[in-house]
Amino acid sequence: MSLSHQQTRTLAALLVVVISCLLLLSSHSVKQDLTPPGRSHVKHLANLEPPSAIDDDTYLTSEHPRIVALPLGRQHHPIGFSSSPFSTTSRQAHIKRYLTQQWRCLVRKGRIYWEEGVLPAFAGRTQYQTPDFGEGEDVLNSLGWTSSEEDETTPIPSYWDDALEATQFGKPMEDELVYIQVEQDRSFENAYGQRVSQTLYLCSCEPFSADPAPQQATGARYYAYYSLNGLIMVTDSFSPTFRLEKTFGIPTTDIPNYLPRLHQLSDALWFQWNGYSSTPGSLRYYAIDGIINEVASDLIDEILEFRRPSNDVSWSDRVTFDLNSEEGKALLACPNGIAVAWLLIHHASELGPREPRVTIFNPRGNNRMMIWDLVPAGQQGSFGDVAEEAESSDEESDGD
Repeated sequence: MSLSHQQTRTLAALLVVVISCLLLLSSHSVKQDLTPPGRSHVKHLANLEPPSAIDDDTYLTSEHPRIVALPLGRQHHPIGFSSSPFSTTSRQAHIKRYLTQQWRCLVRKGRIYWEEGVLPAFAGRTQYQTPDFGEGEDVLNSLGWTSSEEDETTPIPSYWDDALEATQFGKPMEDELVYIQVEQDRSFENAYGQRVSQTLYLCSCEPFSADPAPQQATGARYYAYYSLNGLIMVTDSFSPTFRLEKTFGIPTTDIPNYLPRLHQLSDALWFQWNGYSSTPGSLRYYAIDGIINEVASDLIDEILEFRRPSNDVSWSDRVTFDLNSEEGKALLACPNGIAVAWLLIHHASELGPREPRVTIFNPRGNNRMMIWDLVPAGQQGSFGDVAEEAESSDEESDGD
């Protein structure tokens, strides 16, 4: 039986509708796949790179439709979406912060570093081999670094006074401090046993373009105060990886070819601390002065925005978290906290079990600070009680 012209047009229209519905469902399933992976997808700490933030809005609006009405402001913000401090209510800020991909990723990453990296190390079951670089200035030079110590140590900035007075040992005197500047300015042997020339080239456009300007090795630097009272305070930190990527334009996949064997901040700090202190296990406090990393800065701002009524947070208004909290886990996983995790993983035998707490404050509203109290198990922390858990939103931050 043949179809009339009108029936044919009707069937064609229905077919178009069916195809459109199938395409819509397919598109929705793709959006579902954009949600951050669960812990079961992450088997090793080396794989814990933050996901791209380009799909934050897609995830938020598809999974939690009532958030669409929130003022998103800066799109694809690393932590939250508020366009200016305190532009939303605490409830809205809480929902936004706990549901962004970057926040979820940092919390998950911090949880895995703590539960699958640090805690097994404390129990003597670590799967990560402690780096053995040797000791002494000659060894440091052979690894491509030069160390210099100030003849007269510059005092620690005064806005740290109250924090340092609150430590177990009080504010260190000037003769109890050394300020060591470590710079990667020599030829070195990379992780593959290959020699890398002292001179790399600064590229204006493409990597290794014509007529490049010479630079001294990678130019990485780690500057820090060290006190025998058990304090390390980092004041300047630009890693070889950062310099190779941002300054020299070397593609990410090629960076390992140009990394010195000693390149991590945690390794450089321990190398100096182990040579300076006769009891390296006495390390108690790890501080970072003047955080400028974008991810870490935004994270601190977001936490303080929710916890305090002003962005000028002095030491007296500080906020402290342990690693049972989501904030503590996120701060451990951020670029300025990850060195703490590796110090505890690699040197658990010297340090013994610890119950870390992290305190953040922001004097003058533009000078973000972080200090970790590496509390020996069973002892009291130095900086008061930890903050209470934030009120949970209706939606869970993740499902694990």
